[in-house]
Amino acid sequence: IAQGLGQVTALLEKRQLLKAGRLIFSLSQRFPDNAAAREGLQVYRDHRAEFVGNAVRSALAFSANRLFEDARRILHKAKEECPDALEIHDALHQIDVDELVSGRLAESRTLLDNQKFDLAIALLEEVQQVHVLLADAGSASWESRRQARAEFEQAVRLSASLAEDVLRWLVE
Repeated sequence: IAQGLGQVTALLEKRQLLKAGRLIFSLSQRFPDNAAAREGLQVYRDHRAEFVGNAVRSALAFSANRLFEDARRILHKAKEECPDALEIHDALHQIDVDELVSGRLAESRTLLDNQKFDLAIALLEEVQQVHVLLADAGSASWESRRQARAEFEQAVRLSASLAEDVLRWLVE
């Protein structure tokens, strides 16, 4: 048991969580009553949770700065070690939504600048629908929902700006 736990510790230090998980689960199944094996399993779970949480937070920070490919790269690398981590899958989905929303908001701004108000409004409505669907699906984590809310609020501010631009245009 001690040798196996040493290997688990070494694997965790190298961030090889998939191998460490297989080994600690094997030890836990072979020695279910062993306190050291149970403790090793808890240490593994703590490392895994920290690893996944750090990866998701880092990826969402990159996504917030519109570095979507870097965000995906972080999550895909984390997924190699923790393929069953739902938080990683949720974050990948959130990054796809973030990229779509970011693109649509940029398109809306361009349309506003070109006084194509109907098209800008249609794009902003699409942004709103994406966020409604995301909330209804219930698949996003708390952090993802917070990010989605911030993007939605930005869309609302852009809509208000659009209304002001339309009024100014009509008055001129």
